[in-house]
Amino acid sequence: LSSDIHSQILLSIARVHIKSWKISEASRYLERALDIAQQDEQSLRILDIKREMGMILFYQAKYTEALDLLKRSLAGAIGTLGDDHPWVVSVLLDIAFIYEQQWSLNEALRLGKEALVSQKRFFKTNTYHMAKSYDLIGSVYSKQGNYQDAIKSFDKSLGILKKYRHKKHMDCLKIYVKIASAYLKLGDLQKAIDLIQSCIKTFEAKNIKDDPVLSRTYLLLGTACFYTRKFYDCIISYTKSWAINTRVFGPKHPSVANDYQVIGRALTVQGRYREASE
Repeated sequence: LSSDIHSQILLSIARVHIKSWKISEASRYLERALDIAQQDEQSLRILDIKREMGMILFYQAKYTEALDLLKRSLAGAIGTLGDDHPWVVSVLLDIAFIYEQQWSLNEALRLGKEALVSQKRFFKTNTYHMAKSYDLIGSVYSKQGNYQDAIKSFDKSLGILKKYRHKKHMDCLKIYVKIASAYLKLGDLQKAIDLIQSCIKTFEAKNIKDDPVLSRTYLLLGTACFYTRKFYDCIISYTKSWAINTRVFGPKHPSVANDYQVIGRALTVQGRYREASE
């Protein structure tokens, strides 16, 4: 087994673990892959591995470290591939998603639109790669309170994804959840609830239990219940979100802290002050 094939296999296994949200296992395989790639100076493989390492830091909410690693990977990629290459654009999008999480929305939107222009030049027609750009742009619009444009952008992303994935694929579910969130913020509760419940049924049919997209879905359902003053159901949904995030990310992740906050808010509204303070 050549070192090149060995490092590729380890990288592929790591990516499977990442998709399953087994972050610790993924990190171990990436470290082994990087060690082999560095020994043989596999420059492109090293960049690929470091990109995945950067995204793991992103999932762990270590945004500054993730941004630093991805920027260094980007500089290496530009030096090797040039600045007009699809892989370089993909890393730019990864960086844009970190900016979006950090609420550096103007910078995130700028990078997202630049990536989309480059992708249209590379691929001519709508391809799978463009779905990520529309997803990013929609996410920024949503945080800016521009929910109608966010939904339009998410719809474009979903339309592209459906050409390559079944409508119940995880990539599509993630966009459905974001659309539901936008409808919820617009005050269109029924549309939001219908989408949320449809997504939960799909997760149940797939027997998916520990996935951040599912936790986000329960968080949205809890918020919809809160708005309709169904506080018992609200707390159940928020608690399910908390349980998933704790299992996937650990107790100190910002998502877990947010779950505690919304559970506390729901308890306070019910007058359950002692439980809320705990």
